[in-house]
Amino acid sequence: MLSACSAGPYQKQISDLDSGLKTAQQSFGALEDQQVNAAAAKSVRVAALQGKYLNRWPCRLTKSPKVDPKNCALKLGESTSLKTKTDAPKGAELMKAFVQYGDGLSTLAAAKDISDLNSGIAKANSSLASILKTVGGTAATAVPYVSPALNLAAFFFNQYLEAERVRALRSVIISADGVVDLAVDELTKEADILQAETFTDLNTYQRDLVVEVSTASANWSGTTELLASEAIQGQAAVKNLAEIDAGSTFKQLGAAHKKLVEAARQPTFSLNDAESSILAFLQKADAMYLAFQPKASPTQAKTG
Repeated sequence: MLSACSAGPYQKQISDLDSGLKTAQQSFGALEDQQVNAAAAKSVRVAALQGKYLNRWPCRLTKSPKVDPKNCALKLGESTSLKTKTDAPKGAELMKAFVQYGDGLSTLAAAKDISDLNSGIAKANSSLASILKTVGGTAATAVPYVSPALNLAAFFFNQYLEAERVRALRSVIISADGVVDLAVDELTKEADILQAETFTDLNTYQRDLVVEVSTASANWSGTTELLASEAIQGQAAVKNLAEIDAGSTFKQLGAAHKKLVEAARQPTFSLNDAESSILAFLQKADAMYLAFQPKASPTQAKTG
């Protein structure tokens, strides 16, 4: 198969964007998990005030493919299921599509043959279609596939491949412009909602927990020690939520992509001018990840 492995003046920036998208997906998922768990804890507290205490349905080992919603499920009182529902109904699907988009751009930037080019185009087209299906909007123009060039001499194939890489990258990025705007707006809104709801619920729970520890301090016991430990750990989580701006991560993603679009419209395709904006997005994605999983960020794990 005719192939080439020359690197264009855009691979590092595309790789950084791809890495940032993967980190942002993990960060959004961690924030969503916190919101769901905090909302569930709040509903337990409210139910307890009404005399409905936390119980659970029996757990039974089963190999049946049929899902039993009551198996091993928590309940309030004797019959009400403890329901956990996210306040970000579209975010997970949008981040999944964005990661596929980043993979598509990376495949195009590093394409070694026509098969790689068409694989990258397929990923990009599929990701944009998924975003539009999730948020609605006018359909993006699908980027056409690359025709085989087997009749080209090997000597000229590198030039042909590089030209097709650039053509495909430009076409994908420009086609994605309005679609990314829609997705970024939705992700920013949902991230802000998740953060605000989680902070409110956790802060209320934390306040009540500290009062409980203070009240019990006169008769200190092992149970009181566990409550104090939970209060200390919970305070760190609330502090992280208070000091991170989740929505700004996705605003920066939008700004970085606008720089890609500007570059794609220039006669000479280079992402040097977009580099600082892409790095700013990568840094914000890492900071958001660290706020919810402070042991290590994906970037630090790879470079540390």
